[in-house]
Amino acid sequence: MSPTTSAKFVKLFIRSSHFSQQANASMLVLACCFMVTSPLPIVVAAYLMVKMVGYAYQENFLAPTLSGSVTFFSTGEVEINQHRSELTGRLLILSAWVLAIRLDKRWYLIWRDSVVPEYYWHLVLLLKKEP
Repeated sequence: MSPTTSAKFVKLFIRSSHFSQQANASMLVLACCFMVTSPLPIVVAAYLMVKMVGYAYQENFLAPTLSGSVTFFSTGEVEINQHRSELTGRLLILSAWVLAIRLDKRWYLIWRDSVVPEYYWHLVLLLKKEP
């Protein structure tokens, strides 16, 4: 059975993304470079870098990514692992790499390499069609 069975919805299985890991690592390196070159005293900069590295291991610098079974409906609803949410916003400006969607007052990312390419582009088209 095809994951995309109708133009009214797109069903995806989202797995972990290598782009996401690379983007978060790049953000951490960039933040540490700014700390090293900042006019802050070295002790303060070192303390803040240790805190940032600790934060990076616990959380991501970027918005969290969706994972698992996700279905996007043309009505603006999204079903994530059998839980329904309302799609309240979307950013498609970087759709060649990532989609940013807002579900119930929280932003999530869907990276292109975490989904089968054909279904990723079906999702982009569905999100562009929504009002």
